[in-house]
Amino acid sequence: TKVTANRSNMSGCELRDEKHLEETQDQNVEEMEKSSWQATHNVSDITRRHSLKENVESENINRKTGKEVEKEKSVEDEERNQILQKRKETKLGELIQTEERYLGDLKNILSFFLVNMRKSKDDHEYPVKMPEELKKM
Repeated sequence: TKVTANRSNMSGCELRDEKHLEETQDQNVEEMEKSSWQATHNVSDITRRHSLKENVESENINRKTGKEVEKEKSVEDEERNQILQKRKETKLGELIQTEERYLGDLKNILSFFLVNMRKSKDDHEYPVKMPEELKKM
């Protein structure tokens, strides 16, 4: 109430100055909050960079020479190639077996039809008669 009573007694200029002062104080509080957040963020950033630096240093200590890395890679590549070759041979073997069974089935079907066609052609009492046009062939 004192503030309201004092404001009612103030002139327009004084009211503007007081509003400006309040706005300035609000801005100062916001800037302080921002700087506090930035300081906290900077500390965590510095901590993270320090941790990364330690990791890189420890990796450098444990780093292998180029020849050692190349040798390990060539051994890994050779093992992978052997595994792939075995898979390829297995798949190829399965394919060949499937084809051989298929050819065997075709031979059985062909022999069945040939036998029955001959019977049909030669035996007049066979249940299925061969058409005359085919007998001429």
